[in-house]
Amino acid sequence: MTINFPSKVRAAGKNNWTYVPVILDPSAPTIVELNAGIMTQASYDADQMRPAGSADTQAEQRYSQEFESQGRGRKKFEFGDVDVIFDPQTPDSVEYELATAWMAEPDGFMVARLGVAHDAVFAAAQVLSVIVPVSIVDLLPVAPDPSKANDAYLRRFQILTTGDPITDVTLAL
Repeated sequence: MTINFPSKVRAAGKNNWTYVPVILDPSAPTIVELNAGIMTQASYDADQMRPAGSADTQAEQRYSQEFESQGRGRKKFEFGDVDVIFDPQTPDSVEYELATAWMAEPDGFMVARLGVAHDAVFAAAQVLSVIVPVSIVDLLPVAPDPSKANDAYLRRFQILTTGDPITDVTLAL
């Protein structure tokens, strides 16, 4: 028996998260909707956008039996707090645009594409790894630490998952 291993796809610079304020049908997003989103990966520390996926177990009660079994529960997708780094005096920067978009339109979708260059626009036949409906809470502006050289202005956000994630969606024409 011959085993074929897939060739590696280099991940460096190809982990893309985009905030999309409106997707009418998350199971079939349009290219226009996705390209209206804001690329987020340049706006925060790379370690912050590593969401954890897991699944609950849910107790199944069985009457007239003394044993308890567990079955699959709800899929979960959790983000941590995200610090958006931006210059409050440069309103035409992508970082400023992201921070103000999250404050103005906190309900939307975080969309991940893996294996695609950061500057690539959404196109037909691309696979979206995950689409997560989210609500974003503006926690607070964080002043720079005067003891650190070149410290930046931050705005801290919490990304809350508001529904089930949708995985492996291929974009149609």
